[in-house]
Amino acid sequence: MNNSKPCELLFPFSIEVDSMEKLLLVNFEKDPDSIYVAFEPQVFNDATKGCGHIVIGWRTDKKVDVYHQKTLNIDPSNYNIAGAGLNEMIPVDMEKASYEVNDFGVQAHINSRTEKEELLK
Repeated sequence: MNNSKPCELLFPFSIEVDSMEKLLLVNFEKDPDSIYVAFEPQVFNDATKGCGHIVIGWRTDKKVDVYHQKTLNIDPSNYNIAGAGLNEMIPVDMEKASYEVNDFGVQAHINSRTEKEELLK
């Protein structure tokens, strides 16, 4: 006979699945520049976020900058939990962005221009 009583389990986590198509981590923490220690390019193609590229810049102050194509519908609060929080969301034009995984590895090309740079052009 089993005399065990049901118990309640406390699970203090919330898990969400992001529909990211591609992700690459480029870490240069041992040789950082004056602002960034790593970049994290991501590609999305779904009904919620839209279609486009994001590059998360992991900063030396532990905050993140999120460079994103204007075609994406992204929520800044989703990035405020990374590192020490969100520093800045920066919409950019990434006209020739490409990201391919093949037999030779990852081939990623991202060339972007912010709205400020466009105005100075």
